[in-house]
Amino acid sequence: MKKKINIFINKKFYIIIILFILINNNHNKKSNISSFSKFIKTFNQILHPVEHNKKLLTMGKKILYISRHEGTIANFDYIAKHLGFNITLLKPDYGYSGKPKCFEKDKCRSFVKEKCSEFDFIIISDIIPDSYIYLTNKCNKKIILEITNRFDYSVKDKTYYKVMAQAVKKQNVIVAENNPFEVYHACEKNIFIPNYYLIRPVGNPPNNIVKKEHGGYHDIVGTIFNIYQPTSRLLEEKLNKIKLPYKRLPHKYGGPLILATYKAIIMLPYQVSVMKMMENIRYGVPMIIPSEKLMRELIKGKYGFAAIQLFNIPNGVRKYIEFYNDEFRDLFIYFDNFNDLPNIIKNTDFKAIREKEKKFMKSYEQKVLKMWAEVLDISNIKESRISDKEPLCNNKLFF
Repeated sequence: MKKKINIFINKKFYIIIILFILINNNHNKKSNISSFSKFIKTFNQILHPVEHNKKLLTMGKKILYISRHEGTIANFDYIAKHLGFNITLLKPDYGYSGKPKCFEKDKCRSFVKEKCSEFDFIIISDIIPDSYIYLTNKCNKKIILEITNRFDYSVKDKTYYKVMAQAVKKQNVIVAENNPFEVYHACEKNIFIPNYYLIRPVGNPPNNIVKKEHGGYHDIVGTIFNIYQPTSRLLEEKLNKIKLPYKRLPHKYGGPLILATYKAIIMLPYQVSVMKMMENIRYGVPMIIPSEKLMRELIKGKYGFAAIQLFNIPNGVRKYIEFYNDEFRDLFIYFDNFNDLPNIIKNTDFKAIREKEKKFMKSYEQKVLKMWAEVLDISNIKESRISDKEPLCNNKLFF
């Protein structure tokens, strides 16, 4: 396919060159400048069809975005606008393990029919069980499962797994995980997802956070405290023991612009991936976290990490925990011992870290937009899709 595209571009290139030469022979110097500008514009349209045809390709196409999570909503709203889409947001009004009201009437058959006739793309994010009614009723539009929080979060009905196993094989169902653990987790739960996209967030926080102005600078490190997480209490105990000055921030700390006013943030990862990680990178928030070596020591005690099994599989930590993924390793400051923290904080060039994070995100955002362009049919070249011939885990039983 790529070879055919290259041949096509080469032919067009030569045709344009010939036309340009002919135009040059019949015009004066002033008109040559105009001709050259037209030549460059035409050639760029051939080389970059996505950018130039974006409005044409998105014209009239509508997206229904289903999510309860403000972070995923803000992230996709940013992406949609940059790709030329307007989205309609639908926040489910029932509990995580509940069902919509329409389920009592006709299992939501008429509701799904209405939505699938109105929208070209149905995207379900965060709580993937919200996709159940779209996967069990007829819908010929593209259904995109943007998995950000385990595909079976709060699931109690085992039939859901069978439905999901069949759904991921359908041509109109696309899986887009926002971290590499999601497909692995599905494998652990007896579901093999052979084709999918790995599209991480661009770190755009909710608008109400971005619009606030946060002045001043705190020449001290901060920690984010959550009373429900043993990791938060553990961190405070360790910092108090070594008598390191720090600012204790509440769970609802106000977003990355607040964190960016501190010298750095000390974090203990409790999950494979969190939205605030990419938000912090986008706004240049230096993050100090335990090294993999120290993490392995900590989890032997009372440490609340969500996917502890990853420490027992080959390369599990670097493959599936974003804080240790090779793609992001240069953006974090790691420590092997809590006693090392005072010297690390004293000798680290935090300004350089901030600049490196922001530069990384500018480049990464283009990569993300390109992948979403493929998913949303703006680009016909599906080069970002991942295809696995074998399951990622050692599970031998699948639905």
